[in-house]
Amino acid sequence: MATIKLEIVSPDKVVYSADIDMLIVRSTDGELGILPHHAPLVTGLVPHAMRVKMEGTEKLVAVGGGFMEVQPEKISVLASVAELPEDIDADRAP
Repeated sequence: MATIKLEIVSPDKVVYSADIDMLIVRSTDGELGILPHHAPLVTGLVPHAMRVKMEGTEKLVAVGGGFMEVQPEKISVLASVAELPEDIDADRAP
């Protein structure tokens, strides 16, 4: 099965980088599913938990808004805030 490279970057660091099967995100225009070889796209993102599907599993990545650029072989997410669930500090979160 084909995969697509996903890179999620916040101002502080690269939060996530891997080859994935599918990404489900909530854009400013609604929910989108991105598969390998998707048509080029640029969209804004609203705060939500992105769903990363890879090898039959699903991983969540929290984003606090930002932008996403999709090319046929790569997805780039530039998030104002992004964290993996295991990195979220409940005492620090608003």
